[in-house]
Amino acid sequence: SIEREFMEGSCIYKLFPKRLSTRTKRGSKVRNTGDNRVQNDDISRIFESIIYQFMAGKLRDIRTIVCSLNNKQLITLGNFAFDKLSQSCMYTKTCCQIVIDLCNHYKSRSVTFNDYRLDNYRINDKPDNKFSDFIPLRFISKEIEVLDMNSLLNDIDCMQYFPSKHLSKKYSNPEFKFNVCYSYERSIKGNVINYKENILHDDTNLSQVKCYCNLYSDYIDPAVGHVITGDVNVVSNKKLRKLFKKGYSFIEPVYRNKHAIFKSIMNDINIYVKKLSHKFSVSEKFFDGWKAVVLDKVKSKVFDLDICPKRKQAILDSEKNDLLTLKEHFIISSVDKASNNVSFTCK
Repeated sequence: SIEREFMEGSCIYKLFPKRLSTRTKRGSKVRNTGDNRVQNDDISRIFESIIYQFMAGKLRDIRTIVCSLNNKQLITLGNFAFDKLSQSCMYTKTCCQIVIDLCNHYKSRSVTFNDYRLDNYRINDKPDNKFSDFIPLRFISKEIEVLDMNSLLNDIDCMQYFPSKHLSKKYSNPEFKFNVCYSYERSIKGNVINYKENILHDDTNLSQVKCYCNLYSDYIDPAVGHVITGDVNVVSNKKLRKLFKKGYSFIEPVYRNKHAIFKSIMNDINIYVKKLSHKFSVSEKFFDGWKAVVLDKVKSKVFDLDICPKRKQAILDSEKNDLLTLKEHFIISSVDKASNNVSFTCK
């Protein structure tokens, strides 16, 4: 199986990539020159050096030796180590398996060793935002993704009305484009937790704190005699229980109608125009033509959508009375080391 793994190029060592230290150490060892100084007929000498380093417990030096070889030498060394597997003791077999794994890792690298050490292999694949500007939109409904606002805003019919000559040179550049980013609604956590409002103060009368554990006898912790649980089944309301199972970071998807979606986008465009107007000290009237064309295209796209509102009201609003009852009976908080999980504690 090891031979098959070596020939196929699979390698566990790839899961644990490590940067080599650029510090030099005193003492003689194989240098990281990256050239072909080590000839193929010296593979046995290299393997003996690796065995010596292995017996000394210097696994990092083994990696340094193997990393300095080229692809042809790596294949030769890997095959040499594989031949030694059947002839060696268990202790040496472990070293052979390490060598085979290292050879598999380094023989498939896409850069030379010198480039790796000099960091010449790093390529910045991130998009260049030098000639772009972000327009933040509220993500009030999933249907906003279908509109493809990036293509709409960067359409040539809209860009020709944009008053770039009144702004900085960035906006007049031929490579300039708009990028849409979304601001999401608040998660359910802020509307659910109530531990801050139930913190006891020095003047608090403990006799006024009521216990409702008799209503939840199945969830009483025998060690304390009160309810302390992370089991959401303690919630009798099915809709709230399903919501709690999704965790505190869940954002309720309230489906909006077409008019609400268009109004939200129009408000965000107006905010963006006011920001540019204030930033460059120009009148908002310069943006009227561009804004009219953009909103006209947005309106036609929004009202062409096939939207069927599934739920007009959030669960936290429709089941408000049951949620208030839960808050009266328990302190609802997050769990240490698992902040997305819900816990219910008797007051």
